[in-house]
Amino acid sequence: MALAHRYAAFQQQGDVFVWKTTSDGHLEVRYEARGLEERLRRQDTECTLAIVQAIVRQLAGRAVRPAEVRVQHASRSRTLESHFACPVVYCDADNALRYEASLLTLPIRAADPKLLPILMQYVEQELEGLPSPGDELGRIRWAVRRSLGSATLSVERVARLCRVGERTLQRRLAKHDITFSDLVDRVRQEVHAELSRSGHRSRTETAELLGFNDASALAKAMRRWNKQAL
Repeated sequence: MALAHRYAAFQQQGDVFVWKTTSDGHLEVRYEARGLEERLRRQDTECTLAIVQAIVRQLAGRAVRPAEVRVQHASRSRTLESHFACPVVYCDADNALRYEASLLTLPIRAADPKLLPILMQYVEQELEGLPSPGDELGRIRWAVRRSLGSATLSVERVARLCRVGERTLQRRLAKHDITFSDLVDRVRQEVHAELSRSGHRSRTETAELLGFNDASALAKAMRRWNKQAL
């Protein structure tokens, strides 16, 4: 479970979940609903916290309970209190599940000991590329990189990964004198160089990994990159 905690930022891609160890040694899973009307936030929050709790119990393979649940809404819910079977704090600054630190020592049920070191090596390498919290442009570059090769590479998706609104994202890019399309092009060029050094791939495969429609679009971009390097 400690590894699940460590790799949560990678798995969630920095989205709306934050896994933190508090100063008093508890594990907190915080959740922030985005893009919802006020009347829908309570339902979304309660359902999401319940799902997270179910996942934690499934991973641990036992009846783990939170030490405390915190929610931002004010209305008391006996159903919520009964479901989690622990104290519920209302009108809090966060929506969060709070667990005892001992949760991190529990093994994950049905873990594959042969696959684990392979996955750990891969994720540790990815974590090294995560930007520091204060690096605004680095955070955006990271989000673009994570979106390459998917059908969802867009300003909207990158903003969501960075946990900001689209307008805020555009303002931060403007502060660094770069547009979203230019940043995507730069990241593609960097990843293309990394792929070229790591081994032979067909142009079609490389184009797919970089999020181009086809190999001809990649070839056109490569010609532009070569001219820029001159």
